[in-house]
Amino acid sequence: MAGKRSAKNTIKESVSLNYKIQQFVGYADYFNRVPLFLTLQVANAGSETIEDVDVVIESSDGLILPFSKHLDALPFESSVEIATENIVSPLYLTEISEIAVSSLTLKVLHGKDVVCQEKAEVTVLPFDYWCGRGGNAALLSCFCRPKIAECLRVLSDAQEVLKKWGVSCEWKGYQEGDKNKIRQIVAAIYAVVKRQSVEKSAAEYNYNDPVPVGDISKILKNRVSTSFELALFLASCFECAGLYPVLTLGDKSVSVGAWLYDNCFADCVGDDTVLLQKYISGGINNIAMLDAEDVFAGKTVNYTVSEKHFSQKLESGYYDTVIDVRRCRLGRILPLPLKVKGIKGYELLAEEDTNVEAAPGALTGFKKLSFDGKATKNKQWERRLLDLSLKNSLLNFNPEKNVLHIISSDLNATYEALAEGVPFALLEKTADVRAVVADDEPFGG
Repeated sequence: MAGKRSAKNTIKESVSLNYKIQQFVGYADYFNRVPLFLTLQVANAGSETIEDVDVVIESSDGLILPFSKHLDALPFESSVEIATENIVSPLYLTEISEIAVSSLTLKVLHGKDVVCQEKAEVTVLPFDYWCGRGGNAALLSCFCRPKIAECLRVLSDAQEVLKKWGVSCEWKGYQEGDKNKIRQIVAAIYAVVKRQSVEKSAAEYNYNDPVPVGDISKILKNRVSTSFELALFLASCFECAGLYPVLTLGDKSVSVGAWLYDNCFADCVGDDTVLLQKYISGGINNIAMLDAEDVFAGKTVNYTVSEKHFSQKLESGYYDTVIDVRRCRLGRILPLPLKVKGIKGYELLAEEDTNVEAAPGALTGFKKLSFDGKATKNKQWERRLLDLSLKNSLLNFNPEKNVLHIISSDLNATYEALAEGVPFALLEKTADVRAVVADDEPFGG
């Protein structure tokens, strides 16, 4: 007994868990396959290999799906990386309505003995929450949703504004390569949204912390919005028009713009505001940026003045984070589905579900089964097997019905006659044949 206890204690002293976990987790992380654990390693500092080791991760609130990883052997003086993809419950992330802290338990089992145990915590965000600059800031691009119907409404009205300016527009993105035209498109979208007289919400946020995004599809209906939501809505409209949005943030400031030609930054998230200042300056004009605060009702400034206001704020240090939506899309960070309430509870609508201009798919055609003899007998038998009801005599065999009874004194002669396909009259000479065949069943086969 003392030897067994000593061996268990030795294993407990040798095994350890090393991990690094995300500070925040939300549906945006799950949707974009961001792993909960950045690293998770089980280490053996002992001088002997430990066999049959299990790594288990649990949570009391249902955040973690059942997870267990078995290792046949844990080599001595080494560590093993544990892959933990798809361990977070999407249902839990969809249903949670308030920010919560989830406690996780990480265990290493040797047989039934717990040889190592660690506790971890992660902040769980509701569905429409961005983690803030303190988390994975690039996930902000998930909340730019260019396929919502409100974006198409804005573009339709912007087209009328462009006609007044003498500009023809078919939303071809950067195909024409005209920076002036792209800037006019940005200005027209600014004018249309400003015309909606959206009031600014009293809510204020620190963008270093998690921020509620809200439902940007209801901004035009409710005519109330935060600066954060309005900037995301404008970015969605720019992307719907085929442009590449750029978002800038500071501790308490946010704004938006778009590239004036087909380009993007090298990184999804950057802090080089000096480079951004050069790109918006006259003579270079690579990006058009506007002050999101000027879009609200009560601000009587046009787009050109709003550009100047943004430049002044940038020089004054209002913004220190730049998020390039195009670069995020290239990194496979895609728009989140919309969470809407239906008659059966909440449902998630993907981009193809919210795109009102999407054509319906073709109807699926079904061919009728035919037994008119045009198909081969093998095909007919295959088609009959599709009938799984009791009417299918191939599956519901009754030896008293639909059966040809043959009593033969010479099996070989009867078999040869059947194989050669001799007429029924000749077959009667080699065997006593009694048939009970239904009218709707063909003889033979």
